[in-house]
Amino acid sequence: MAAFRTAAAYSGSPFTVETTTPNLDQGGSPRPNRVRTGAIPDGSTSGKRGADYTWYDLSAFEGVPCYVAPDATPLAGCADSKFGFEPFNYGNSGRNILDGPGLFSIDVALAKNFGIREGHNLQFRVESFKVLNRTNFIITTPMTQFDSLTGGLLSQVGAVGRGGGPRIFQYAIKYCF
Repeated sequence: MAAFRTAAAYSGSPFTVETTTPNLDQGGSPRPNRVRTGAIPDGSTSGKRGADYTWYDLSAFEGVPCYVAPDATPLAGCADSKFGFEPFNYGNSGRNILDGPGLFSIDVALAKNFGIREGHNLQFRVESFKVLNRTNFIITTPMTQFDSLTGGLLSQVGAVGRGGGPRIFQYAIKYCF
């Protein structure tokens, strides 16, 4: 009896958090201001991440404020900062500050050789790909606009291959002579 095992583990791709509608004419910036790290800690009660939960903390970011003259009506998308950030500045949120979902997959194979006669063997093999059946949100990063309706959500799971798709079993019999 022979057993084979392969495992693959990859960290997630980094991504940059952005705002949906930066008002560039009024001093807006496509990168928001970062108030906290933005990462949701693993193991916390609110640390659920996946298809129905945001991948990062949306409240950790604030759009860059733009200048509103006294006694003037602010333009659309123009608001004062709750955290005291000044208008006409670039957002302090850096490039590629958060990591997207990673990948973890294990493939297992068992094989048994039966000797029929000299020079003739029969091999029975069972293989399982993605034996843990873990959902891998690869291929995509979360929606990067923190202030949109879909901000922080994942839009698709990995396809078949490279850890994506469902768990697959295959059986084989091979006659060697």
